[in-house]
Amino acid sequence: MPASISAVEIRPEMTRGEEDLWCELIERRSGNWFSEKRLYLLRSCLWREMQHRGIATFGDYYRLVEKNADAWNSLLDRCVNRETLFFRQMASYAALSDELLPVIRAQRVRQGGNRIALWSAGCSSGEEAYSMAIAAKEAPPPGCFQFDVLGSDLSGEAVAMARRAVYGSRPVAEMPEMLRRRYLVRHESGYEVNAAIRAMVRFEQCNLSDPSTYPAALQDAIFCQNVFIYFREAMRVQVAAGFARCLRPGGFLVPAPGELIGLALPGLKWLRLRNTMVLERGG
Repeated sequence: MPASISAVEIRPEMTRGEEDLWCELIERRSGNWFSEKRLYLLRSCLWREMQHRGIATFGDYYRLVEKNADAWNSLLDRCVNRETLFFRQMASYAALSDELLPVIRAQRVRQGGNRIALWSAGCSSGEEAYSMAIAAKEAPPPGCFQFDVLGSDLSGEAVAMARRAVYGSRPVAEMPEMLRRRYLVRHESGYEVNAAIRAMVRFEQCNLSDPSTYPAALQDAIFCQNVFIYFREAMRVQVAAGFARCLRPGGFLVPAPGELIGLALPGLKWLRLRNTMVLERGG
């Protein structure tokens, strides 16, 4: 090896045994599963962290991550997929505004309450949670209801980005122009969510594989979109069951199209709306 090239500049080969160890550790702690097709991404994330820390072998890095919470959290921040947009899956937000919230409001009136709880589970950098708040704000009629919107993500770095509420042009590309003008303000970095919407939303870390980190308050609707695809089937069922326990009777779970089709989901039943399908908690 030339003297000018350090050991941490040449990526070592990862053995099958090392791949299995890393996949087992990450899935056990977070629920995220690296399939064969995604192993290249895992190797890349591990190697970038190893270079950052000056560690030359996957085994040495594994021993660090296994015991060191900061190293584990840093790896999670690098591994999670943050590709998301405002109003991604527009049909889901139209359903929330036009079809689900009228049902939820009627339930609140019957029960004598005026607070509606919405949860964006796996919100990444916050676009989904803010989109839910905007859809709630736009839902006719406004009435006297108060909305509590929770955005949660596994990544602490993603949660910090969500709280800043500042975005470039790409995340707002699919947002209707009328809504962008009404709820975002120009910022030197692109756009910032306005104060009224920010006041409706709070953000927390949550590990969907660990129900003890779920919100204690019952939710009226949960969005969890483009998250289940990173879980094995058994974990999808487990997380959906946890969501069912978090929903009020008659509450709704809104996955991305196709994510939970064909699975047995106790306590939840499919409901076909005009342009999409959601799950409703029985009772």
